[in-house]
Amino acid sequence: MCCYSCWHAFSVTNTIVNNLIKQLLKTDCRKRIGCRGCGAREIKSHAWFNCINQRALLQRRITSPFLPTIKDRDDMNNFDNYEETAISESPEVELENIFHGF
Repeated sequence: MCCYSCWHAFSVTNTIVNNLIKQLLKTDCRKRIGCRGCGAREIKSHAWFNCINQRALLQRRITSPFLPTIKDRDDMNNFDNYEETAISESPEVELENIFHGF
């Protein structure tokens, strides 16, 4: 799914994260960070991630800045409630004449 919208850089004051977001949101995938041949390595090497010890992260030695309180593994209290929307059936397409005259 593609979204086409304006993103205003001035809403984020940190220029390093602004740069990362701009590079992630490039519509031309040949110019988008992470899509230019180096994959995730290119994203992880961006200045925004300089303060993260990648090895410690992979070894799960970094303490999370936020640990949600849960009652059990099925506890959903940390998620927003939202209205369920009914799934509607797509109208049937009449296929009888789809290749007529082909």
